[in-house]
Amino acid sequence: MSTTNRDETSTRGGPGTEDAFGTGDRTESSGLFERTSLIEHRLKARLDNIRRAHDLDWRTLLDSHREIAALHRMGVAPSPSEFWTSSASPATSELVDKACAAVDDEIVAFRRLVHQFSRAADAASRIAGYDPTPFDRAFTASVELLAGCALDRGPLDRLGARWQARLHRSAHLASLPQTLLIPVKLADQVVARIEMGLLDQAPWAQDDRLLTAFELAHADIRSHLRDRLRRTSVVVPRRSSSKLIAAN
Repeated sequence: MSTTNRDETSTRGGPGTEDAFGTGDRTESSGLFERTSLIEHRLKARLDNIRRAHDLDWRTLLDSHREIAALHRMGVAPSPSEFWTSSASPATSELVDKACAAVDDEIVAFRRLVHQFSRAADAASRIAGYDPTPFDRAFTASVELLAGCALDRGPLDRLGARWQARLHRSAHLASLPQTLLIPVKLADQVVARIEMGLLDQAPWAQDDRLLTAFELAHADIRSHLRDRLRRTSVVVPRRSSSKLIAAN
């Protein structure tokens, strides 16, 4: 950009406006959103690494199933509530702690970024004819972008579906031979009743608690992220109060 263009920009948008927003106040897409995209990319990468290292996987679930089954045969298996307290809930602690710490780190970086751009927008707002709408929209879009950075639920959902299929096969085998000579609809009802019964017995009941614990852990991390974003506010130029954007 030539010196003449820099001077024109400075006069139009105020000191530092072009450097802060990249495109000044003329477009809805600003440097704030672009810089937030880098934070989003970094946070997603960190959360994905944490998920790979600490989320529930098939091998862990299968090992737990076999261990509880062995204890059940010996008559010493923990009850579902005991298993929840002693094993299932604690198993998620490292996942939650590390994911929430990563969220906190990146939200601090985002807040610093918002503060920087907010100050530039506030300076620009003193210039006659300044339109705060692009900054407002960029801030809203940035918050919404970061709100989508929760852990990927896909692998856990597929794990749950695989476990559900295994439960169904076990119930189907347990229904034999009584379901061989009855209509399919009635046979399906028998299998469904057996499935419900298995979910009250070891080791399936404990499996269900372990899966539930990790599902709740994912929900806790999403809630933590959204709570931190809700607490990120910015004074929008020419507005009388702080604008607090709540992540949906």
